[in-house]
Amino acid sequence: IVETLDSLVGVGAHNSLQFVSQPDRGVTYARKVEKAEARIDWDRDAAGIANSIRAFDPVPGATTALTRQPELPIRLFIPAVIGGTTAASIPGEIVAVTPQGLLVATGNGILGVSQLQRAGGRRLAVSDFLRGHPIQAGERWLS
Repeated sequence: IVETLDSLVGVGAHNSLQFVSQPDRGVTYARKVEKAEARIDWDRDAAGIANSIRAFDPVPGATTALTRQPELPIRLFIPAVIGGTTAASIPGEIVAVTPQGLLVATGNGILGVSQLQRAGGRRLAVSDFLRGHPIQAGERWLS
């Protein structure tokens, strides 16, 4: 790397690096991500949902809501793909609640989530979030 950096600034024998412009062919425009795109679809597989949560962190934030409070969006952070589904669980169902995180059934696999954030609130570890906003196993997230 030292050799390359020296070549970049012309130190040593001579500047041997060549700058090459990117070709115009194949250039596309990336439009702004809309908030609606960050809504979690629990029918997707756990790996796809985990990738979406990471992609939308921090803005606009991957969101969902509990079926009992659909008007209160909750952002999810720090996802982890846990493993296979259980036969009785349906996508979006919270299968376990622990101080370390929530385990949620997806279309294929179980997704763990370690941090949550209510609208207007701070990003909190699940254990802290649960002190003020109880969530129980068996509840469902909206898709």
